[in-house]
Amino acid sequence: MDQRVVRLGEAAHSGNMDNLYALLREDPYLLENIEAVPFIDTPLHEAVISGKTRFVMEMMNLKPSFARKLNLDGFSPLHLAIGTSQPRMVVELLKVDPSLALVKGREGMTPLHLAVRNGASDLVVELIMACPECNQDVNVDGQTALHIAVTIGKIEVLEVLIGWLCRWEHKTAASTETEVLNKRDHQGNTTLHVAAYQNKDQELRMLLSVKKIDRNIKNHNGLTVLDVLQSRGHQMDADTERLVLQSGAKQANSLPKVTTLLEVLRLPPTRFWNNIIAIERYRSRITDETRNALLVLSTLVITTTYQLVLQPPGGTNDGKVVMNTSTYSSLWMFNTAGFLAAVFLVMFMVQVDAIRLLFIFPVFPCMYAAYMMSSHAISPSDASFEGTLPAFCGIVILVSAVIFLNEGMQYLWPRTGPPTCELTLDGFTKLHRVTKVVQK
Repeated sequence: MDQRVVRLGEAAHSGNMDNLYALLREDPYLLENIEAVPFIDTPLHEAVISGKTRFVMEMMNLKPSFARKLNLDGFSPLHLAIGTSQPRMVVELLKVDPSLALVKGREGMTPLHLAVRNGASDLVVELIMACPECNQDVNVDGQTALHIAVTIGKIEVLEVLIGWLCRWEHKTAASTETEVLNKRDHQGNTTLHVAAYQNKDQELRMLLSVKKIDRNIKNHNGLTVLDVLQSRGHQMDADTERLVLQSGAKQANSLPKVTTLLEVLRLPPTRFWNNIIAIERYRSRITDETRNALLVLSTLVITTTYQLVLQPPGGTNDGKVVMNTSTYSSLWMFNTAGFLAAVFLVMFMVQVDAIRLLFIFPVFPCMYAAYMMSSHAISPSDASFEGTLPAFCGIVILVSAVIFLNEGMQYLWPRTGPPTCELTLDGFTKLHRVTKVVQK
C-alpha cells in the first residue's frame, strides 16, 4: 500500500489536519486515487471510527463522495457512526447530507436498519427526521425497519417507527403508511406474521392498534396472522387470540377467493372498458400546460354562463326576464349547452384521489341544480321547464357518475380486492389500469 495512504489513515485517526494538507501537497491526487478503489476504508471512515468530528467535517468538504463509499466490511461512514454509538457524529453527517440515510451497506442494511437492530431509538428519530423516505427501504431479506424492530423485540423502537408513520404529513404520507405497515418480506411475512411466529405478544398488540394494518394478508405459505397464532397451540396467549379475532383477522380458508391478474388478462376486454381505456390513454397524453390552460378556459366559461342566467340581457322586471319567451328559450338552450360542456371538461381534466373524489363528485350536480332553479325562477311565466329540468339533471348525474366510476374504480373494488399477482401484492401499482379489462 502507498505509504501516503497509510500516513493519511494515521492523520485521520489522530484528527491531524496539518498532516492531511502536508500529504495533499506531496500528492494532490491522493484523495482521487483513494476514490478510485471500489471498496476501501477512506480517511472519512477512519476519522468516524476515531470520533474526530472536525476531521470528518473537513473531509466532507474536500471529498463528500467518501460518505457514500463502503469499506471492505460493507459499511459507510454513517453506518460506522451508528455502530460505534456516536449520536453527535450521526447528526453532523446527516446535516451535511440527509440522503446518506438511504445508503445501503452490507446485506442491504441502511443506517436506519442498523440503528433499529442496535435498539438505538434516539438515532432512529434522527434518521427518520432527516430522511423520512428511509422508512420504506428493505434489506436483502425484504425486511423493513419495522420487521427488524419486531424481531429484536425493542418496543420503544417500534413505537417510534409507528408513531412517525402515523404523524407524517407529506403528500404521500397516507399511501406510504399503508405500504410500509403492510410490507411483506421475501417469505411473504408482514410485521404481524413476524410477531406471531416469534411469540411477540406485546408487539402484536401494538401493531393491531394501528388501523391501517391489514389483518388478513397471506404469506407465501398461505397463512394469515390468525393461522400462525393458532398453529402455536398451547403456546398461544388466549387474550392475544381474542384481540386478533376482535380486530377482524380471519383464517386463510375463510377469506374470499382473490382473482389473479393472470386470470383477468386472459379474458377479452369488454367494449365498455375499451372505451374507458381509450379515454384514459388520451388523457395521459395531455400535457400539464394544456391541462391548465383548458381548466382556466373552462372556469371562465362556467363563470360567464352562470352569470348570464342570473343577469340575462335586458334585465328583469318583478323577478322575470323582460325578453320574449322564444328568445329567452333559445338563449337558455345555448347558454346551458356551453355551461354543461365547460363543467364536463373540468370533470374530465381534473385527476384526484379517492377521498377528494368523494367530495368533488356531488359539487357538479348541485351546482347545475342551482343553475336550473335560478333560470326557472326568472324565466317568463309561459316558459315551461318541466321536461328539460329532469332531463338535463339526469344527463349531468349520468356523466358525473361515469367519470366518478372511471376515476374511483381502482379504489372501489369489492371486498375481494383488485386482481393480483406477486408484484401487486408487494406494492407495485403501475398496472392498476390493466385490471379494468375484466370481463363482466
